[in-house]
Amino acid sequence: MRAKKVLRPYLFILPAFIFLGLFTYWPVFKSVYYSFFRWNLFTPRRVFVGLDLYREVFQDPLTWKVLKNTFQLGLETIVPSIIIGMALALLLNRALRGISLFRLAVYYPSVLPTVALGAIWVFLFIPGYGLVPYYLEKLGFGQVRFLEDPRLALHAIAFVTVWKQAGYFMIFFLAGLQNIPPYLYEAALIEGAGAFQRFRYITFPLLKPISLFVVVMALIGSVQWVDQVFIMTQDAGPFNSTNILLFYIYQTAFQYWDLGKASVLTVIQVSILISGTLLAFRVFERGIYYERA
Repeated sequence: MRAKKVLRPYLFILPAFIFLGLFTYWPVFKSVYYSFFRWNLFTPRRVFVGLDLYREVFQDPLTWKVLKNTFQLGLETIVPSIIIGMALALLLNRALRGISLFRLAVYYPSVLPTVALGAIWVFLFIPGYGLVPYYLEKLGFGQVRFLEDPRLALHAIAFVTVWKQAGYFMIFFLAGLQNIPPYLYEAALIEGAGAFQRFRYITFPLLKPISLFVVVMALIGSVQWVDQVFIMTQDAGPFNSTNILLFYIYQTAFQYWDLGKASVLTVIQVSILISGTLLAFRVFERGIYYERA
């Protein structure tokens, strides 16, 4: 009887473990296994080559360009999205009439299909027709070609990404803000604490669990913006200027049919995600307070 009580909670989470095992852990393990074989669909027989594919991948200049683009896109999207999301949550955390409409307006871009969102911004960026180049030309910046210029294409995708996901992160911060007890701010006001002091010593520490979750979600999302790359710049933009790691994996596996090399790139991406997640936990989990029920 006691054993049944001990095992009962695990039965409830068993479907989640099965789902994760089939669609997450098993593909990762298979990718690690296939990364030691030279294998493509033109020569279906797998040939064990050890670490040769890893050596070839890291000796390829395109790999380093793709990794640079991936890290650059991450830097240009993660930090701005989180900061803007938190700022919007602080701004909209007010009991005002009609505030829900403003929250909805900010959150709405995050529910747009990525294909539709990319198509909208492609139209906005079209030279001669799009609103953005039109007004920039009126301001004296000349004819700016955001998606055709290798120096600007990745920045344009980063801008659209921040525009899409800042409202999504805002919802989490807003939920965290509304769970902070009001008496903490009342006590701080009695002690004469200013707005910055209240944010530093009350708001930000109590938002650390939410911040950790948002950072991890942003890290995962930063390597997955394949739809924007494909819709806005077609085949990774001019001179691979917008080619990021996940899109490069797609190209290698489904355009060049090199499954061994694609597996190596997948292992690299998973390693980056695990390293970034562990770093986020190490940085943010210090001082996190979880209230017990």
